[in-house]
Amino acid sequence: PIETDDTAALVMELAGGGLFSSSITLGAASNHSHLHVSFEHLSIDSGRDPQLREDWRLTPRSAAGEELIAALGEQQRQPEGFAGLFAEIAKDLRDEANEAVRLADARASIELLTAIYASHSRRAPAALPCAADDPLYQGWQDAHGVRPRKD
Repeated sequence: PIETDDTAALVMELAGGGLFSSSITLGAASNHSHLHVSFEHLSIDSGRDPQLREDWRLTPRSAAGEELIAALGEQQRQPEGFAGLFAEIAKDLRDEANEAVRLADARASIELLTAIYASHSRRAPAALPCAADDPLYQGWQDAHGVRPRKD
């Protein structure tokens, strides 16, 4: 049987007004994700593996969108994956400008996952940032009687 816990479809409104949708399927014959983001002047779609830069499609919706795509094309390609991560960490250690992941970035990611979990479990939209008095703010395991699987 298909494990429905391993499949998700998300729709989110971004702070700047953009619309984000994602589908995740871990229980299929092949694992893949798809991301779609719509902005005023540009739409962005990932391929089946969002970690691969080559699979992304940028589609302009206006002349301003075409200008954005042209500007992105002029940027120098940076290392990806672990090579990129450690290159940015090295820059940070040398006190150079960098894009290294910070604790605040990790926290934002965990809060996003918590909001997704809250929305699913409560069958209602969830907002960010997570409220400090929300039971899920202290952890997922005891909230709503949820316990980790033992298998």
